[in-house]
Amino acid sequence: MNRTEMTNMSSRIHMGLIALCAGGVAVAAAACSKGQPPQPPAPPSANAASGPTAASTVEGAVYACPMHPDQTAHEPGRCATCGMHLVEKGAPGAP
Repeated sequence: MNRTEMTNMSSRIHMGLIALCAGGVAVAAAACSKGQPPQPPAPPSANAASGPTAASTVEGAVYACPMHPDQTAHEPGRCATCGMHLVEKGAPGAP
């Protein structure tokens, strides 16, 4: 192979890789955005089985979302913004 043929082959490989990456990004974008709004979280009663049981909850404890600390509740449940499980932050006045 001479230098011109190698350069052409290299260009074709690069263009193929760019096309493959662009196709992957397009597929990922289509899969992530289906034009539907995010689903609201289920009511707390439906989430009780997936979180701590009522017997294990600390009276006066505050539960907060790890990603949205402003989303708090006094019982286990899910974040209204992202749907993540709320984690125990502690009792009021506790360090």
